Amino acid sequence: MLIKQYGLERNFFITGYREDIAAFTHLADLLVVASIGTEAQSRIVPQAFATRKTVVVTDVGGLTELVKDEQNGLVIPPENALAMADAILKILEDLTLKQKFENNAYELAKRCLSFDSMMNDTLELYESLL
Repeated sequence: MLIKQYGLERNFFITGYREDIAAFTHLADLLVVASIGTEAQSRIVPQAFATRKTVVVTDVGGLTELVKDEQNGLVIPPENALAMADAILKILEDLTLKQKFENNAYELAKRCLSFDSMMNDTLELYESLL
């Protein structure tokens, strides 16, 4: 693993699938979803938004339904390590940009991703179909 080869183990948590990942999000400076194949609507992106964490995602599956490039995070091509590194550095080096992404993401989470908001949308859909 390259992380170990470069002596960066203390900078990364590679968890694999976990049920309790939300417990770790507060530890991160930013969250990366580096999917290269298929990706359904990730649970980590809404969790990141709700906890004001900046995200970098690959342009795979449903990730870009929530993450809008340069608005509430960064979207990069899959399997492009250089683009991923550039995106991470861009966020870590520009705290004003990081804050903008976090604020926009949090507002989206409050407006569209809360339980009440999603339930209201579902009820409105059901009523429109009656």
